[in-house]
Amino acid sequence: MPISINGSGTITGISAGGLPDGIVDADTLASGVGGKILQVKQAVKTDTASSNSDSYADISGLSVSITPASSSNKILVSCNIHVSGHTDSFQAFKVLRDSTAIGLGTAGTGNQTNASFGTMCVNQGSAEYGLRIGSFAFLDSPSSTSALTYKIQWASTYQSYTSYINRPHDTVNDDYSIFASSSITVREVVP
Repeated sequence: MPISINGSGTITGISAGGLPDGIVDADTLASGVGGKILQVKQAVKTDTASSNSDSYADISGLSVSITPASSSNKILVSCNIHVSGHTDSFQAFKVLRDSTAIGLGTAGTGNQTNASFGTMCVNQGSAEYGLRIGSFAFLDSPSSTSALTYKIQWASTYQSYTSYINRPHDTVNDDYSIFASSSITVREVVP
């Protein structure tokens, strides 16, 4: 079917995917159409991890890369992590864009920990076979068109207790033990 420009200003004859890549960008969109999602990238961790260190370390499998189409676009970062740990254990999580931490809270003095988000485990009775969930959402403004890597680091911040990702603290009772997955998702947003 030939491409036709009709008298009403409409165009017919263009099939889905008929425009070359890059021909439509944020500048060619009509005013007021901000908030569109241009691309989505995700990393999912289905295996388990453990830590008893109060120093932040990368979480294997929870890193994702994205290249923004425009330096004015934003990146919506969301994370969901399933954790468990010793009774009264605390887990701190830091989200980074390349080497820059984002969404950090402001800690006070002493040994307080700056984190993007955190969790606490209180295991009493059958609760030691379950999981807690830590979540995070942040609209980042990287001002970049270079490839960016977003990742999650974590630390177990109390008395060197071991904390776990995607598995319960106690796995002795198969009837109760819950194993899950964790993820980090990044979405490029036209503001």
